[in-house]
Amino acid sequence: MKNPKLVYELVSATVKAIKKPVTVKIRKGFDDEHINAVEIAKIIEEAGAAAVAGFHRSILDTGGLAESTREQYYSGKADWEIIRQVKEAVSIPVIGNGDVTSGEKAIAMREQTGCDGVMIARGAQGNPWIFSELLEYERTGRLPDRPDVEEIKQTMLRHARL
Repeated sequence: MKNPKLVYELVSATVKAIKKPVTVKIRKGFDDEHINAVEIAKIIEEAGAAAVAGFHRSILDTGGLAESTREQYYSGKADWEIIRQVKEAVSIPVIGNGDVTSGEKAIAMREQTGCDGVMIARGAQGNPWIFSELLEYERTGRLPDRPDVEEIKQTMLRHARL
């Protein structure tokens, strides 16, 4: 994120070297004083990548460097506005990421940012139902009820046995 020229060189070389589509996950910037996701996304597009993903926090916000503290690791609220800005700036698909812990939040992210897809990471930990929620919403336009305590218990026991 600090060296846009190097980003271009790395992405371009990767795109030329392989036959598979290249997707690049970035942050919104190096830190809160150096927000450059839009610039970097444009460079990634120019370098030939098929899609760009991420953006929600700066590198320092997520513990991406040794200088950051453990308390900063997943701190703060994801910045969905930067996802919208990137989406408006590039023509390749944009995959949003950050604070998606339910089907409702995934839908809200798509509506608020216009992103082409949603990446779910920590939101799936302990919540494998998030994916069936989203499939049900796509199929019917409504989110199913959340699992009750008994279903959660049975799922945990089944996973423990596996």
